[in-house]
Amino acid sequence: IPDRGEKGEFYISVITDAMSGFTFVKCLPTKDTSGITAHMLETISFLETQTERKVKRIRTDNGTEYTSAMFRELITGKGIVHEMTAPYTPSDNGAAERRNQTLIEATRTILSDGQHNPSLWPHVVRYVCFTQNRTLLKHGKTPFQSIFGYKPDISNLQAFGSKCWSHIETHQTKLAPKVIEAIFIGYGEHSATYILRTQNGSTTMSRNATFERP
Repeated sequence: IPDRGEKGEFYISVITDAMSGFTFVKCLPTKDTSGITAHMLETISFLETQTERKVKRIRTDNGTEYTSAMFRELITGKGIVHEMTAPYTPSDNGAAERRNQTLIEATRTILSDGQHNPSLWPHVVRYVCFTQNRTLLKHGKTPFQSIFGYKPDISNLQAFGSKCWSHIETHQTKLAPKVIEAIFIGYGEHSATYILRTQNGSTTMSRNATFERP
């Protein structure tokens, strides 16, 4: 990633479930073992809870973040087989490499087409991942459907950077504005909320927003 995100993010950890194609991303400031390990353990816990199946095998490259003693001890301690690809052979982990490329290309396209600040790239990556998990098809199902067992509601999907107006729930005075203008930059991770960037540059969450029609 050529630019740092607003919170210092510089790397992307991408994990794809081979069965469903569901992808998990986490934007990190450094490529250290602790951040990568935490993301892997969070993903394993989520998959095992939602599918009621055990993760038995993971495949990674030979990066130092995956070969550290801490990472390997935590993974093997859960009884999980850790396969590593041979050096300089990304094709050995083809599904993950293709998913990485899809995420990066879609992110680059959105940033260039919308003329957005490059520091917004972590929001774009998460937006792309959220959208693709609910729209790409594998064996006739979206990744979301394969994980949760039902079709996702895509009625609230919006284009990144869409202009909108967020409705203010509380008003300090009767003459205070009831809405604020903003642009859409993503979705809440586990709630039906929009992440919005207001005109003054602040980021806010909203459940109630009206979007400009194209």
